Amino acid sequence: MTSVSKKVALSNKIHPYFSGFSSDLMFWAAINTLFLTTVKHLTASNINLMISIGMLASIISNYFVLKIIKKIGNISSIRLGVFLLLIACLLITFSNSFFWIVIGEIIYEVSFLFKNMDNLVLKENLAYEKKEEEYIKYQNKSLLIYSVITMIISFFSGLIFNMNAYLPMAIAITFCILNIILSYLLYEQKGNHSKKEEKTPMKKSASKLPQIVCLLILLFGITYSLIELCQRNGKILIQYSLSDFISNHKVAIYLSVILTISRVARVLSNYVFPKIYAKLNHKIMIAIEGILLFSIGSMIIGSILPNFTIKVIIMAIGFSFLLVIRDPLDCYIRTEILNHCAEEKQQDALSNLILARKIGNFSFSGLASLVLLKLNIVWVMVFLFVIAILNIIVVKKTYCFLTEKEPVMN
Repeated sequence: MTSVSKKVALSNKIHPYFSGFSSDLMFWAAINTLFLTTVKHLTASNINLMISIGMLASIISNYFVLKIIKKIGNISSIRLGVFLLLIACLLITFSNSFFWIVIGEIIYEVSFLFKNMDNLVLKENLAYEKKEEEYIKYQNKSLLIYSVITMIISFFSGLIFNMNAYLPMAIAITFCILNIILSYLLYEQKGNHSKKEEKTPMKKSASKLPQIVCLLILLFGITYSLIELCQRNGKILIQYSLSDFISNHKVAIYLSVILTISRVARVLSNYVFPKIYAKLNHKIMIAIEGILLFSIGSMIIGSILPNFTIKVIIMAIGFSFLLVIRDPLDCYIRTEILNHCAEEKQQDALSNLILARKIGNFSFSGLASLVLLKLNIVWVMVFLFVIAILNIIVVKKTYCFLTEKEPVMN
């Protein structure tokens, strides 16, 4: 085995762990609102404003970030991304000023635009080893590792936070440092055709992303944003629905159990996804859309049922299925985009994928906020259900396109 082959093999071996550890700021998602309200003394409106500014900043900066990525390359972009994630974590942890916490949130959002290039490094390395068909297995393993870690965190985050409010953030900082170390073990081996393509001017028709890639990006932007918003608002809906029957203390216990069940469901989903994908192939997007409609519908119906036990069971099932489809959607869409996109446009495609998710999240969040000005949280879920129904059109068109076209091979 040559020196290059050893570096590629080591990089591919490390990638699932690196990607799993750096998919998000560990512990942050579990205790973010608790940390910001009790430690940093921010209000709910402060937190919503902070998140909105972070999303908007990442949307605006997407074009400039892509220019930097093209200039410095994938590996350097990954290292810059995890370094920025550390900076963001330090600012959020130790800043007492709302301004600097917002700066931390902006850096947090932008860091993933750079870090996301680890998918291209894996794709290139697998192509070098002639294992391109195994990309979805590596991607799924990364998501499985991430889901197992977040499940474990969900068990202990509250206990660790009660021991010391800064302890979860100290662990998050440790993960950031570990990610920086792992990023220096990653290696990218580009195909021999890359140099030829750089010397040959691109045709005008090749300067744009293929139609199927644009459809996949649109589908991801809508569907993933819906899943995220349904999770966020679903937790609030469950909380409000249960509070009509039991005390706030018991609501917290029930909600904790439901969240734990959903995390376990997410792990199981990642474990069985490769087998399901092997059987369904492109029909997986139809299955995901159907489960999304079932999930939202279950939470709406559960919220209006009078029987407490049936209410809890139906809403818990609906919420858990949101996490069942979240990672498979991500894994499937990324794989198909890279399969249908020429090598020189893959950076653009992945950057636009993140951009579509952020625009979708920002837009739907804004519309949901307008609904809440006049109506309650149930109507937000109804609004999201209507969007999910309209999304069937995008799913159908994407499926028809995929089943008619063969993927573009690099």
